[in-house]
Amino acid sequence: MHAGAEIDAKHINVLLSPAQQREFDMEWQRQQTLRKAKKPAALNDYEALHRQAAAVLARCVAAEVNTKTQQRALEKLHSRLWAAITAAQAEVQRVVNEQSSHAHWLDRAVAHRLSEINLDGGTGANELRGITAQLTTQFDLLPVLVTSRSAHRRVSVEERFGWKTKREIRLELLEAQRAQLHDNLLEELEREQHRREVRAARVYLDAYFAADEGTNPHSAANAALQRHGFAREDALRDSGVSARDRRVREMEEQLLKGFESELDAYEREQLEMARELESQQAVGRGRSKQGKNGKNDIKRGKKNGKDRV
Repeated sequence: MHAGAEIDAKHINVLLSPAQQREFDMEWQRQQTLRKAKKPAALNDYEALHRQAAAVLARCVAAEVNTKTQQRALEKLHSRLWAAITAAQAEVQRVVNEQSSHAHWLDRAVAHRLSEINLDGGTGANELRGITAQLTTQFDLLPVLVTSRSAHRRVSVEERFGWKTKREIRLELLEAQRAQLHDNLLEELEREQHRREVRAARVYLDAYFAADEGTNPHSAANAALQRHGFAREDALRDSGVSARDRRVREMEEQLLKGFESELDAYEREQLEMARELESQQAVGRGRSKQGKNGKNDIKRGKKNGKDRV
């Protein structure tokens, strides 16, 4: 938007909260009210006098002073210009004194008084140009209406009354949203991390307790984590383990597999029964967190396991 690209309002509203969208509607209504305001009719006469003075000034600046005739013509223009400037100054002072709020429609403060200019300061070309420069300085003291299209206007009506486009309003809201997000970034990240951890725990436990008989519940839970875009539980557990400890663990697993391959049928059956008992105890511990029913499940699991052993 800063670069001037056109973006649909529906894409912008996705980034704004409902409160900010209501704020946009209210601000745009206020902007429409500002645009309906009209300049006071009391300033019409001053505006006409200012245009008259500007026209005479343009003739003075463009006048030639090479001959006596041209110089006398410029002297007359100087008199007309000074009369127009003083008349405009008196009119704008009168209007502002009667209603001070009219000053908001002017691009600069109203001068209290104008400097005196000696129009008989000389009849030569240089002297006449000097008088023209002095008159130009006095003319610049006259305020211009903010609604005018004059090149002498210093402040536009949009700037004076704070007119904004829809793009500018949306930009301000987006900047405020970005600043707020930046200020709360750490808190938001912590909350998002907590929500993600809670969701991962639910996915893991649901898959663990829903595992079919004969299926390793840890494997089923880890597979569920991966399906939902989370890291495996054993990967999280191993993330803080040093490289040496991981190698030791791998060697232990290889040794255990080697020992299991050497077991006879009876020893293998005893090992499977022990693992099943351990699995039932783990399920019982998990369910104990859910209340009294979990405790009863643990007792039944332990009893069944001991009977089988």
